[in-house]
Amino acid sequence: MAMRVLVTGIGGYVGAAIADGLLDEGFEVVGVDRRPPLVDADRLSGFIKADLGRTGELSLLGGLSPGVDHLVHAAGGADASEVAHPDLIPDDEVVRHTLDDNLISAINVLRLTSTIFNQGASDRSLTLISSINAFRSFGLPAYSSAKAGLAGLMVSMAPVMARSGIRLNLLTLGTVRHPGVEHLHSASPRHFEDLAEAAPLSRLTSLAEVGSAAKFTISNRAIHGSEIILDSGQSS
Repeated sequence: MAMRVLVTGIGGYVGAAIADGLLDEGFEVVGVDRRPPLVDADRLSGFIKADLGRTGELSLLGGLSPGVDHLVHAAGGADASEVAHPDLIPDDEVVRHTLDDNLISAINVLRLTSTIFNQGASDRSLTLISSINAFRSFGLPAYSSAKAGLAGLMVSMAPVMARSGIRLNLLTLGTVRHPGVEHLHSASPRHFEDLAEAAPLSRLTSLAEVGSAAKFTISNRAIHGSEIILDSGQSS
């Protein structure tokens, strides 16, 4: 029987790439996002429209049946207005929205683990998706702060979740070029080329590589309480 994975943020390119990679490997995937999925709906075992940054919408996932064996939380991202002014602290509304999307949503997902995981599964895991903005100077203070919070969340909660038989890990990404971030940085024509030239490997990380890394954290039972950095050397 195929393992069943819940992937959040499936309406974004990173979440969709993770879902597609898992589907190609024979996993069953249920998607969650406030936007329509960027994955062929016929390939999914289900889709739930919900904004996980809003605690009141958690009930939309409460009736998920059957449950899941693994969860990859890829929801989140930078606000366009902060990207336009990356060196300024944005106004309160943008800060709250950014924290909700990237940190509060992850806290809410952890709250769901007792109700949406298959209780009889031999191995269960939750993978949070972060960014090297958490510890490297790329501007975006609200987004960077929210992503840094995920590291504290993982470190503090990994021992607690282990007592319930759930592995908790953090997959931290460097710059991944896709149409979504291309649109955000459209005012800077050489944004991605400059980042690639500055990276030690002279390249950026691909969506396919993100999908493979997410599968790795799911499939390897020895990985728990770990941060895996996937950035083509950008943070070295």
